[in-house]
Amino acid sequence: MKLAVFRLDELGDFCLFLPYAASLRRVFPEAHLTLIGNAAWMELARSMLDFDAYVPVRTREFMFDWNCRTALLKSLQQEHFSCTLNPRISRYLFLDDLMQLACRAPKNISFAYAPQQAYHWKIGLLQKLLNHLPHFQLVQHTKVHELENLRSFWQTAVPGGAVSTDYRRPVPLVRERPYVLLAPEAGKAFRSWPLENFLFVGHRIAGQTGLECILCGTTPGECGNLTDLRGRTTLTELASLIAGARLVIGNDSGPVHMAAALGVPSIALVGGGGYGRFFPYPAHLPPGVVAPLTIHGELCGKGNCNWQCRRNPEPEELRHCVATIDREQVLASALTLLNR
Repeated sequence: MKLAVFRLDELGDFCLFLPYAASLRRVFPEAHLTLIGNAAWMELARSMLDFDAYVPVRTREFMFDWNCRTALLKSLQQEHFSCTLNPRISRYLFLDDLMQLACRAPKNISFAYAPQQAYHWKIGLLQKLLNHLPHFQLVQHTKVHELENLRSFWQTAVPGGAVSTDYRRPVPLVRERPYVLLAPEAGKAFRSWPLENFLFVGHRIAGQTGLECILCGTTPGECGNLTDLRGRTTLTELASLIAGARLVIGNDSGPVHMAAALGVPSIALVGGGGYGRFFPYPAHLPPGVVAPLTIHGELCGKGNCNWQCRRNPEPEELRHCVATIDREQVLASALTLLNR
């Protein structure tokens, strides 16, 4: 049996998927397993999962480079997979679907398209076609947390397959002093809690506990007297840094999901854009996952507005629901978690 799994989204989504991906080796011990994933986190996947083959995809090149796209699709077709799994809710026609169709596997399992994904009438027609292909088994998703939808997907795709904690955990980074990790970056500036608030919380924690406070991310900048490792760590090194932390504080982004997957206490500072889909975590969790403490500001209604702010800010303007997160509340929550 040759089984392919598609996971072409971001680091946080991969971290939510880890316990399910790890279960495949136990359920199919003799199968040849291939992970087709985002090149941004593929080296981390190699270090944590037991797959037979890894296919890193640079998504932008795939979309805009004809030669790259043609070569990859042809190579997938030649693999002759028995089954493909696409556990991504927000499917994208020219990434996941095109690759999954190119495999021409006799069995394919993926989430059904939601009506809101048909952003153009032509896309809507293609989605309806894909939703009715006889060799595709579709799993319906609902407006609940990604972990709950993944659990439903796995019950369909791998009946009786228990979720596993068998992924290899990174070796915790050892430093002279215990430390708190601050992750002030997010995928978009409009959902990033201001850096000055992270610096405020970090300085107060350092002053009151004696712990080292470390900034992680990609772009060095202002840090006061905190330890700044931004732009100086690979993704696998970041995972080791998270694994050794006493506490991780971050935006709605990959580092907090990684902390949860590694059982490290964390605080997630979130707005209303994906509220309920990514944070807060649901009550039912895979084994070994520790739910982050979720703190949010003033939400418009119940949240989950997909970042289409009712206050009509400029496209890149910091959203009100993020800007109103109280830094004193974040500090108090951090000190409480550290004193447990």
